[in-house]
Amino acid sequence: MKYSVILSALPLACLMACLQACSTDEDGGVAEEPAVQNHAIKFSVKERPLGGSPVQKGMRRSPETTLDNISVFSLSYVVDNSSGESKKVTKVVDGNTYTWEGDAAWPANYVNGTKADTKVAWYAHTVNGSHCEEQFAYEGRPFVYFTVEENAEETGDLLVAQTTKSFNECKDSEGNAQLHLTFNHVCAAVQFYISKTASLADYKVEVKNVVLHNVARKGYCYLNNNNYEWEPDYEDDDSPMTYFTIKAFKDNTDSYLTVTDTPQVLGVEGDYLFLIPQTLTGWDKEGTPSDCYLEIDCKIAKDGNTIHNGPAYISFSATLEQNYIHPFNIKIGTGLRNGNGEKIIQ
Repeated sequence: MKYSVILSALPLACLMACLQACSTDEDGGVAEEPAVQNHAIKFSVKERPLGGSPVQKGMRRSPETTLDNISVFSLSYVVDNSSGESKKVTKVVDGNTYTWEGDAAWPANYVNGTKADTKVAWYAHTVNGSHCEEQFAYEGRPFVYFTVEENAEETGDLLVAQTTKSFNECKDSEGNAQLHLTFNHVCAAVQFYISKTASLADYKVEVKNVVLHNVARKGYCYLNNNNYEWEPDYEDDDSPMTYFTIKAFKDNTDSYLTVTDTPQVLGVEGDYLFLIPQTLTGWDKEGTPSDCYLEIDCKIAKDGNTIHNGPAYISFSATLEQNYIHPFNIKIGTGLRNGNGEKIIQ
């Protein structure tokens, strides 16, 4: 399902109430009451860390986003079925302390009188260049459309936050509104390790890179009452499914890693491939690889004789959950197959 209705940009100034009242001045004219001023928002920001792996299974990748490296986030709101203009909120660092500042303001009509008790739904997400698009979907459900680039180092992690409060609920002692935002990781963080099984104890196995095939790289993250629901986008005309290359060594694409019976991380420890949460159905190991599978660029030798040099394939299935780290151990064994689905090592 695709949606193309883009977040409407309503200048906050349009929401200011310009109240007029008749007066009895000597000229018999009309005196304007002062316009209601926008109230700048102060921010209290925190972040829930990534969780552990729900299951232990067995690229270029990005470091985890935390409050230490978030530099800016985007903020918008919905009130009475109208959407506010998206505003940028920036971290300002002074010495060892930092504050969040931006030109976002509370909708002016909702700071006085009975409207000061009206709930305003606020939505925020970290900004990853062109990889996030704020939009409004079916029946006004806000969402962020997120794209994982094939060069995942440039994509980064996606964090989102939302809160629904009235001005009176957020008013501080100085009469300003203060939003308390807790950001949540909504991508699945994936790490790959590699090892060989006992059946290849007498074989020398070397790996240069691993390619993950047939994964949705675009999706809609709906912000729904503090729940974050993902819908992968399989309908994109340009690239409905994609692949990611996971290097044995992040900075040297031509080097081979010698595989042992002890799992070794591919790339760099602490970096992740951030993917759209989704369920991956594995190749059935019959014929040409299809569905989801791993293509492994490897060399296999025994007693000095080369058994295989080139791509080999393993079926890959998984359920990727948001906010979890998923470590996958790729076990090289006799189940390796060639492009025709035939076992390489008998």
